[in-house]
Amino acid sequence: MAKKSGVQVQKLQIVHARDDHSDPRDYLFQDPDYKEEDQERLDAFNNGDWYMLGIFVRAELVVNGTIQTVQSPGIWAIESDSGEDYLNEVAGEEYEVLLGILKELGVKPSQVPPIGDAKQRDE
Repeated sequence: MAKKSGVQVQKLQIVHARDDHSDPRDYLFQDPDYKEEDQERLDAFNNGDWYMLGIFVRAELVVNGTIQTVQSPGIWAIESDSGEDYLNEVAGEEYEVLLGILKELGVKPSQVPPIGDAKQRDE
């Protein structure tokens, strides 16, 4: 039996990955008028009420029978308790980046499942 040639997109995932390299102190305490609110936000972070994360989109490809993974670079230092609309917006932007990467690899956009079909994965 001959191998099937070409590239097929087998799976699409939106990944929310914990970002332990970002620190909210990098942007808190910039405005002295918000010192109290910033301290409350930092305390909540230190208590584990929220954390920093990165969002990227990953595609699992089958290339001549071999599974390969390709992903967008991601956007990092996102607050985990950001609104769902914002998190979806970031995922949509990363999906567009991934489409560009896949296009460079010869994958047509019509071969890629829509972002709405992607499963979310927390890492």
